[in-house]
Parts: sequence; structure tokens; C-alpha cells
Amino acid sequence: MDIEGSERNILADWAEKGLLNNIKQIGVEFHSYQKYRPAYKDIFAALHRAGFKLISYDPNLCGAPTQLFELVFRKTELQCV
Repeated sequence: MDIEGSERNILADWAEKGLLNNIKQIGVEFHSYQKYRPAYKDIFAALHRAGFKLISYDPNLCGAPTQLFELVFRKTELQCV
């Protein structure tokens, strides 16, 4: 998901409506982390409550290293073979 800052609203909306139940894995590019830190903490908590675990973290060096990064979350019930 690379939607230029709208990930905050979209993920919060999906969590509120239970739509995360239909997703098994999601990759998201997060923007302006320091500015929206409380909102992102809420989103990370909602993902955790929905059964997601962080499996990948990469800073995106196109922006400031602490402002733009990419995360991948996967539902914990999935098993790698």
C-alpha cells in the first residue's frame, strides 16, 4: 500500500470496520512518522489486535530515514512451509 499519506486514514477505517479480518498480509509505506506518531501507534495496535505481526521493516531512503519507511505485516496463523 503506497498511497502517499492516506494509509493513516485507510488503515484506521479498515480496523474500525473489521475489514482487516479479510487480509492475511499487508505491506505499507508509512509517511511522516514523527509527525503522526500517535496515529501510527494506534494503527500498529489495531493490526496486532487483528492478529498481525511485523515481519519486515525497511527505511525508504528517498525521504528522511526516520520519516518514510516500509513495513510488512502477516497474520500469525499463517505458517511458512
